[in-house]
Amino acid sequence: MQRRDFIKLGLASGIALSLPACWQESHAAAFISAADDQRGGHHLVGLDRHGEIAFDLQTAQRGHGSAVNPHHPQVVYFARRPGTELTSVNWRNGQVTRQQTAHAKRHFVGHGDFSADGRYLYTPENDVEHGRGVISVRDAQTLQVLEEYPSHGVGPHEVHTLPNSQTLIVANGGILTEGRKKLNIDTMQPTLSYVDLDSGQLLHEHRLDDPQKSLRHFDVNPQGEVAIGAQIQNDNRQTGLIYTQLGEEKLNAVSGIAWPQLDGYIGSVTWAGDASLFAATTPRGHCVTLWDSRNRQLIKRLPIRDVCGLGWDAVQSRFVLTSGTGNIYQISVPDLKARVIAQHPGYRWDNHLVPTYPSNL
Repeated sequence: MQRRDFIKLGLASGIALSLPACWQESHAAAFISAADDQRGGHHLVGLDRHGEIAFDLQTAQRGHGSAVNPHHPQVVYFARRPGTELTSVNWRNGQVTRQQTAHAKRHFVGHGDFSADGRYLYTPENDVEHGRGVISVRDAQTLQVLEEYPSHGVGPHEVHTLPNSQTLIVANGGILTEGRKKLNIDTMQPTLSYVDLDSGQLLHEHRLDDPQKSLRHFDVNPQGEVAIGAQIQNDNRQTGLIYTQLGEEKLNAVSGIAWPQLDGYIGSVTWAGDASLFAATTPRGHCVTLWDSRNRQLIKRLPIRDVCGLGWDAVQSRFVLTSGTGNIYQISVPDLKARVIAQHPGYRWDNHLVPTYPSNL
């Protein structure tokens, strides 16, 4: 792909010039990731823009993803399934501000999202007793549950608020679990569900022809377009794993890659800001793939061992990635070349890397 094509995608190098100067000068955490150390200890780590550690907090339970408040220097860290721990942290100084646990016979799934005004936190949860997915609406500061809605599926995983809308998009993976045990692979029914946040009602949902493709990780761009990855729950490695979806349209498959290279597993998906470029990682396939959503075609595949964490850095127009080896990488736009920017061999980074920008601070 030529540079002029990236200019059309909205990814010319001047993108950082419109951002606040404090973001180019700050030494506070620019990215958040869960990690495990060599002794099996669990951590929540803030990384600066050079990939160096800004803060490091030990946690009781293994984490997965995080959510950043768009109006306050607050990040909430979610324990991965079947964890029961929420931790709120000031990402400027690494101080824990609040902790909360799940209700009895509930557990978190490693993801959540804030409302656009920063007042509410939405946490997908498994209701183990009733075998259903739940979305808890929490006060963003106290983390207390205010009300709850059904996720309209089983095994909710990643969630995102739809821009400029009172709608929550939920990836219901379809898998009923007890602890880490999967109970219903033969009958699972994953969905991408749009839920009205005022009423909790299902607005519309989307399914794939193959019910054993668990829809788990996705991102949504400012135009409301979803890029989503699946995880195969059978031995078929020839089938597609990545889709785009907009509004009430169906899930549309991308193309241009030999799917066995991804080994049936997408670990993280991220848009490049408001452009048409998005990336998807696969730690099992040891690579990151870059896609153009306009024609749903592969742009480039880059081999990176055990890569999964993936975040977009709007200040420097680059993807930042983490791996289970402890390495941190960047893929700059528009050259799309991967290089190591930091090494932390004592850490195994978990699946997700969350930027603290764009908080409206």
